[in-house]
Amino acid sequence: MVAIISILVALTAGAYFKVAEGQKQSSTVTTVQKLSGVLDQQWQAVIDQAKKETIPYGVNQMSANNSGQQNPRRARVIWIKLRLKQEFPMNFTEAQQPWLTSQGQQTPYVFYSDLPPKPSYLAVQNSSNVPGPPQSSAQSSVLLWLIVQEHRRGMNFDVDKELSVRDASDAAPGLKAIVDAWGQPLAFIRWPTGSQDLNPGGPQAGRNDPQDPEGLLADPSWFNTPGWTAFTQLCHPLPNTAGPPPLSYKLWPVLASPGRDKNWGIDLNTMQTLDQSIAGDNIYNFIARMGSKGT
Repeated sequence: MVAIISILVALTAGAYFKVAEGQKQSSTVTTVQKLSGVLDQQWQAVIDQAKKETIPYGVNQMSANNSGQQNPRRARVIWIKLRLKQEFPMNFTEAQQPWLTSQGQQTPYVFYSDLPPKPSYLAVQNSSNVPGPPQSSAQSSVLLWLIVQEHRRGMNFDVDKELSVRDASDAAPGLKAIVDAWGQPLAFIRWPTGSQDLNPGGPQAGRNDPQDPEGLLADPSWFNTPGWTAFTQLCHPLPNTAGPPPLSYKLWPVLASPGRDKNWGIDLNTMQTLDQSIAGDNIYNFIARMGSKGT
């Protein structure tokens, strides 16, 4: 009798934990979908605004081809990418110094006056205990909490009410982090070029960037110019692993949860899969898993 009871208890407990884990996964997918919808609206609002803004002198210089001829349409595309970096930083260094490269270097083209930090993001400047750049889910989760509170196009999103958040004061005094149902920080990455997870079958060559429908960033006459080098260092968060001609410079807001095992199995610096057995339960909001998870 004792043995039978023990078996029944074990079966019941196993069923309970399976249901609980399923509920956590569903809750995380809902959180990611909801946050994705808010980000998409804010993302487009920044793009629309950047299309109307005056382009800084240095960005026009950056657009020049290898004959020195500037291209105002390419300059506009570059400016849009820079503004997305300014408005949607992935780590605290980007939030505080969006005019610098990911290596912390100054280019000859873009300066503080062209791309100053958003005042509301400077709340992270004393948060030195959070793991540092180039990419950290802990940092991007705190920044997401700040980003979605911006009143772009009059949006007034109550992030604390609508999403799962936790106090991040242990690492980021006075701030919060957006987390999944397992309490893990959600990662935010502007679309990475070389990610196989996010580009099943590999990135497509050519004009697959909706912010650059003419393919001006894929113009061979621009490769290996100082402007092209500055652009890749300033705008794109991850290495162009394919080398010129670039496969893609598209930037989209990608959200990700490490899933039920709480482990990524990917390198957040490059978004390359390190261990598929670990990465297989990750939850993304975009193309990854071709709709089997997220949206």
